[in-house]
Amino acid sequence: SDLLVKVLISPTGADTNNLEVSAASDYGVVSNSGYTIFADDDNSFHIQTGAQGLAHPRDADGISILIDNESWYYKIKVWKLG
Repeated sequence: SDLLVKVLISPTGADTNNLEVSAASDYGVVSNSGYTIFADDDNSFHIQTGAQGLAHPRDADGISILIDNESWYYKIKVWKLG
């Protein structure tokens, strides 16, 4: 694909607090707390999260934090490559 898609989350909605959520390549991780990008057609795609929401490592100690029912802001950024 010639698109680069990034999923960003923020507890406040401010760009200075954005955290990038990484897509996981392991099915077990994706199905629980990751995400996958699916192409619908030439002009659209959708992002499916895992059954338990999204996870990101906490900065202080690297422990995975699950974002499942908290109020977070999500931002999807897409770049066309090439």
